[in-house]
Formats: sequence, C-alpha cells, structure tokens
Amino acid sequence: MSAVTSKSRNRAPRRRLALICMCLLAAGLGCGQQPPVSQAADVPPPGTMITVSVTPTEAAPPPNLIQNGDFTAWQADASAPDYFGAPDGARGTSVVEPERGEDGAVWAVRQTWKESDARDVYTKLFHTWVTGLKPNTRYRFSVRVRNESSNEIVVRAFQYAVRTPAEALVSDDTPQVLARISFGQTEGFEDFGVEFQTGSAPFCVLIAPKHTTAASTFPAVCVWDDWTIRPVATAPASPQ
Repeated sequence: MSAVTSKSRNRAPRRRLALICMCLLAAGLGCGQQPPVSQAADVPPPGTMITVSVTPTEAAPPPNLIQNGDFTAWQADASAPDYFGAPDGARGTSVVEPERGEDGAVWAVRQTWKESDARDVYTKLFHTWVTGLKPNTRYRFSVRVRNESSNEIVVRAFQYAVRTPAEALVSDDTPQVLARISFGQTEGFEDFGVEFQTGSAPFCVLIAPKHTTAASTFPAVCVWDDWTIRPVATAPASPQ
C-alpha cells in the first residue's frame, strides 16, 4: 500500500510540469526556451548578407616610363635633374635650374633661354633618353608646363633604331619623329599631350625641347613640372 502511495506522489509533479509546458506551448513560448527577440522591419534575419554601400574605385594610372619625369630627384651641384642631360654649356643658349617649393624641395625645372636654339642638335639640348618602351605599342606623351614668354616651344620625341643611347650618339641613321608637342604662352601650368605608336625594330627614344624660330623675345622662360609617357589602354577585342 505504501508503494502505491509513493508512485502517486512522484507522478503529481510530472503532471504539473507537463501541464505548464502545454500552457507555454499554447502561448507560443515553448517549454524551457527564451522568447524570440523581435527584429526591426529593416534588419535582415541572421545569416543574411546585404550590400550596405558601393564605393567606386578608380584604377591607378600606369607608371611613368620617363625616369624622374617629375624632376624631383636632383643631385647637389648637378647641372640637370637625375636621368636628364643639361644643355650644352659651350653654346650657352639656355640653362636649367631647380624650381623649389617653400620647404626647399625640388618640384620643377626652370629653363631660361638667352637666345634661340632652333639650329642646335637635340642631343646638345636639355633632354632625356627613354629605353623602356615596347615595340608595336601605343603610348601617350604629355608635358605639364608654364611658358612665361610669348615664344613658341616645341618638344619632340625621336625614335632611334638602336637599343641604347650610346649607340644612338654614334649612329648615322636619321631618327624618326615619334611625337611633337608645341605651345605658346600659357596662363599658369597647362597640360599638353599626344599619342604615338612605336615601331617593331629595336629602338630607344630621345625627348628634348627647343625654340622653333630665331624671331623670338629673350630671355624666355619655361617651367617644366612633369614629362610623362604611359601606355594607352586598349579596349578588349569583342568575342567572335
């Protein structure tokens, strides 16, 4: 008789627990679980990926193939920026000197002509050699300059059919004009550019500026801020 009484007492708590669980389930809470957290209407459910914002990125331009084309590298007491040749001192038609910022750092080149150099050989002028161009490739050559005079200035890029500047200096072949930029007086710094196509044979390129005519006003000053050569991006071929 006592055994029956014990079992009856053990069943009573279980029945009460079952009754409580049934009530909770009916209320939508569940037995032994926390109530669900309410979400705002604009908040996605957990595990969902959304795009918050899209920021367009602009691809960096290709590197400048003219070494020290911004003229900022200039050794102390050197007559021209690194990788550039100075004008022929014996002729003395023009001189170049560093244009410095407020902090004393070089940021441009000031070239001053005391007379025309229209008849001078380009290798005797302020110039630079470019050897890193690929054959059969299209490039854009550009200059950023402030012309403080009314004189017309021409910058030419020549292609020599040899691999190195040393070979070009002793070559008897006439170089080919790859690119030509001309400009007169400017209002502050202005940009000028032109595209050109390289040939298939081995070559190196010389770049140099000069006056076009002797009928000019002197002294004349140009401040060169930047010379650049960069490949021209070509559109991908359409699928056949």
